[in-house]
Amino acid sequence: MCTTDNASNNDSLMKSLELVCQERNINFTMKNNHMRCMAHIINLAVQAALSCLKVGYLENENEILNEVDEPTEVIPKKFACQYEAANLLNKEVIADVKTRWNLMHDMVERSCELQEALNNTVMADRDLRKLELVDFEWILLEKIKEFLYIFSRAINHISHAQFPTISNFIPVYNWLMDEIKDLQANENTNEIIKTAAKYIMEKIQKYYQYTYALVYNAQYAPTLSITNVSDQNDNHSMVMAHNYLTIPATSVPVEKVFSGGTDFVTQKRCSLLAEMIRACIYLKSWWKIELKS
Repeated sequence: MCTTDNASNNDSLMKSLELVCQERNINFTMKNNHMRCMAHIINLAVQAALSCLKVGYLENENEILNEVDEPTEVIPKKFACQYEAANLLNKEVIADVKTRWNLMHDMVERSCELQEALNNTVMADRDLRKLELVDFEWILLEKIKEFLYIFSRAINHISHAQFPTISNFIPVYNWLMDEIKDLQANENTNEIIKTAAKYIMEKIQKYYQYTYALVYNAQYAPTLSITNVSDQNDNHSMVMAHNYLTIPATSVPVEKVFSGGTDFVTQKRCSLLAEMIRACIYLKSWWKIELKS
């Protein structure tokens, strides 16, 4: 099994890998052995919803602050005074980044927590009043926060590296679709949220069809454990546990390891052999596991 994100070049890779495996009589097909990263699918669905909400992304906060006559370095200082006055220390504004999953939810959640400080900041400065949110907008922001939390919770649940996640693939899919249907059926759900939910459902259903029999079979694997098989001579159980439980439902753990490579390969230390880099990354990962346990 290969778990990748949903970039089209990965489909090309899987097709080529299938041909190579066929030439070597290896049982591998793109249809049955390609796992699409569930966290990436959820992120694509959320991005589709945000696009219908006309949410835009900024390269940095200066794109907004440049519209204000006041020097950009002064505004953060004014805000800092306001959230200190509101006893909101150690809670700074979170900036959203399109490529960082869940940050949109985190940004909205933190903004709601800092509502008093944000309102006081813009009310105290004439140049900033054009950025003020009215009560209706704050209420809508709270509803969007609750809506985004559904997907943030799903991504966090499915992205663990310390325990098998493949067995959660179908249940999380079904849970998400049930939550979306409940939102759409609820008369109290804001129409804007219902529209966003429609876009998300379409995107999730598009990728749901790629969950094949191998994923369904994995639903029976959670009771197995590579280290806790009762009979160590039970090779069938060991092989089944190894084949199923090691399949990641997302590419998140791998991407975290990949991103950590910059800790070892820097401009001043760029001559390490591949074996040494791999050993350092493994050691770092094992050390973190030992600390957590």
